[in-house]
Amino acid sequence: MLEETAAVLAMSGATTLVAAMATSAWDGARGGALRLFGRGDAADTAELGTQLDADQSVVVRSPEADRVREALVPFWSAQLRMLLVRHPETAGELRALVTAVSQELPRDGRHGVQNVTAREQGQVNAAMFGNVVVHPTAAPGAVPPPRTRGAEDAEAEGAGGAP
Repeated sequence: MLEETAAVLAMSGATTLVAAMATSAWDGARGGALRLFGRGDAADTAELGTQLDADQSVVVRSPEADRVREALVPFWSAQLRMLLVRHPETAGELRALVTAVSQELPRDGRHGVQNVTAREQGQVNAAMFGNVVVHPTAAPGAVPPPRTRGAEDAEAEGAGGAP
């Protein structure tokens, strides 16, 4: 499995797993995650099960559950990524788990996954559930683009002002 593919799938799995914490989808998410992790060492699997329960408990008790979830995603993404590296055959099962749990998540909150990559001199502008307004600045020594005549200029001209 390509490293980028594993990273994207792991992030999607982690986001879905953490989003399920403290919801009615938790039991299915937890069970599916433990089945996936069950391919590893039994002690590691038991430790991850304990960690899942502890993390879910923190989310339940926290008045800022969304912030706690955000903080947990990188850990679970790393765990899923290591699983995919060691056992690439689990990719299909993880995809199926993400789909199943996503369908069970309550629809009252908005959750999403966004993976954006810029390479070399690339630039990325992305938003989820909102807008992106980009005001680029000119590079030193660059010639700014010509100014276009807008409605404000026309109004100023009509009021006796100069453009």
